Amino acid sequence: MAKSPEEMADAMRANLKEKTGKTHAQWLKIAKACKLEKHGQIVKHLKSEYEIGHGFANLIAHDHLASAAGPSDGGDLVSSQYSGKKAGLKPIYDALIKTIG
Repeated sequence: MAKSPEEMADAMRANLKEKTGKTHAQWLKIAKACKLEKHGQIVKHLKSEYEIGHGFANLIAHDHLASAAGPSDGGDLVSSQYSGKKAGLKPIYDALIKTIG
């Protein structure tokens, strides 16, 4: 059975130490120390300075930025994404979720 994106990300986090020599927490400290604010900049930095693969660099950058943003306010992210000018796209999203769900 296929894994969900969350399960795949969790598996990558669990394998970080074995594959890169550093734990998830250590990588988050490194990402914080680089003081870069954009995802792509962090990924590029991690790949060039530490020679880790794109997938791991992407995961670390994502997790770092998510932790730097603080806890979620509990709002519905999908509703936020499809608000304003993008409100007309929400029915398409809903239909896709229903179809693949």
